[in-house]
Amino acid sequence: LIHATRTYQSSSMGMRGKPVAPPYIGDWDTGICIKLLSKEPLDPVFANTEAYFVIDKNYFQGDQPADRKAVIKRWRLEIRPEDEEKYMKGELVEPIQPIIFYIDRNTPEKYIGCIIEAVRDWRPAFEKAGFKNAIDARLVPTVEEDSDFSIYDSSYPFISWKISGQNNAYGPTPCEPRSGEIIACHIGIFSSVLNLEQKWYFAQCGANDPQAWNIELPDSLQYEQIKKVLTHEVGHTLGLKHNFLGSSHYSIDQLRDNDFLSRYSIGSSIMDYVRCNYALRPQDKVDLTNRWVRVGEYDKWAIEWGYRIFPGKNVAEREKNRDLWNQEKQKDSSLHFSGGVDVRAQAEDLGNDHVVVNAQGIENLKYLCEHPDAWKVTDKTSLRVLQGRYEAVLNHYKQWVRHVLSHLGGKRLAETEDENIYIPEKAAYNQKVMNFIQTYVLQPPVWMFDKTLTTNLEIDGSREFDRFYEELMSEIIRSLQKVGETENACEDMLSVDDFLESIHNGLFTEWDDNVFVSDARYKVQLLYVNKLSKLLDRSEKVTSSRLLVSIMQTLNRMKEEGLDYSHKITDPVAKKRAMFLVDSI
Repeated sequence: LIHATRTYQSSSMGMRGKPVAPPYIGDWDTGICIKLLSKEPLDPVFANTEAYFVIDKNYFQGDQPADRKAVIKRWRLEIRPEDEEKYMKGELVEPIQPIIFYIDRNTPEKYIGCIIEAVRDWRPAFEKAGFKNAIDARLVPTVEEDSDFSIYDSSYPFISWKISGQNNAYGPTPCEPRSGEIIACHIGIFSSVLNLEQKWYFAQCGANDPQAWNIELPDSLQYEQIKKVLTHEVGHTLGLKHNFLGSSHYSIDQLRDNDFLSRYSIGSSIMDYVRCNYALRPQDKVDLTNRWVRVGEYDKWAIEWGYRIFPGKNVAEREKNRDLWNQEKQKDSSLHFSGGVDVRAQAEDLGNDHVVVNAQGIENLKYLCEHPDAWKVTDKTSLRVLQGRYEAVLNHYKQWVRHVLSHLGGKRLAETEDENIYIPEKAAYNQKVMNFIQTYVLQPPVWMFDKTLTTNLEIDGSREFDRFYEELMSEIIRSLQKVGETENACEDMLSVDDFLESIHNGLFTEWDDNVFVSDARYKVQLLYVNKLSKLLDRSEKVTSSRLLVSIMQTLNRMKEEGLDYSHKITDPVAKKRAMFLVDSI
């Protein structure tokens, strides 16, 4: 261990009209750890699944030429010779060297208990693998308790608390390339991650839990938020990577069933980016712990797959038994892994039906925006917090729309042994997607930009509306292009003409009824026309002549119907707007 004390000085930046702040000068203690690897490497487990972080390295076996192989990351968990017979019989045994995390003493005292719980939440997974007390956490020892302990010694897994404006946490795990053995880890929690968590909880569970309306959330909520963050990061340090399929298995009814949630959580994996249970309606009654994701069935399987010691006289025999065991396990679809190609494997999503679950999420946002008690500004602090929550509401709305739009031209992995066969999303479900667009995109959510709400928060609602729809309409046009690329992929696909017809029917209903078009609705109409026209002038590099012909036909139809509407409507503003659209075309 090499200790070094360095003095750092920040540079000062002058700002016009303000005095130059003095530079920061401070002494920092730093450390470097140089450590020998074990003489006997851990038996590698070759990655025939993507359940773990995969190290793809040149792999050496004796004096043979190097072979590029992928192995998984894992800690060295071994059993004593006298425990081997009990272990193979299925009895739980303690590993020779358990995984012990040491918690930074700078961590706020009230969070230490939930951090320990977050680490111990992985114990049931290790028990599935045959180990008891395999993982634990404790405070860094004092000098009196252990004078040899050093936070710079990579032998000790460390959890540090960092006072920072970063809204994040991390958990790197360096490992050795001979075997994939994890040889160190350092989890960092930035204090401001709680700022991000409270915004997520407000937007996703605020309709179900009025406690989310408090400017400072109660400790009971903060503990669960810290636990969720830590349990996820600990999963990374155990070797697990993100499994975005984990949130896609359960129906909206299951996500509202407290007994089901107590047994299975809201997803099969805490390694997914799934935060809170936004399938809940205001009237649903579920336990506090059932509003967050926990260690799930996939996580328990993954730890068992990677860490269990399988019977066998040698490495090859043990690996064969591991594969045979896993073939049986993989018949359960909740134990599957997928990255971002499968339309079900999206970050920040929830449930097995994006249309249904995300529609509920948006209805929950509407419930929040229409409740003044959720937006009470009392001082500058509350104003800042509520402005952040309003931004979270807008971002969640856009995010949930994107989840649904991804099904247009999307595909999902076929339930076959061949992991490279994908099935395109068919017209039946995509028609549900188009109905969702008509309801939640083409009908402007004016409740989100109501002046009563935005003025109270000192926000320019009109500007936010324009930004919001600029992003959403760009997503709509991208979806149109994806439909154009996939409409002939196979039978029963949504076509470009189906897409354009649905958008037209949803966006120009006032023209059919000869009624006034609201200001918000007119903005959306104009944006849509401009986006389509931009595709037609080839500035977007559209290569499909079939798509261009359909767009031209759609614009010509708008021109004819717009002229007809302008002749029939008596309101001068409506007439002028319709003619402006016609002239734009």
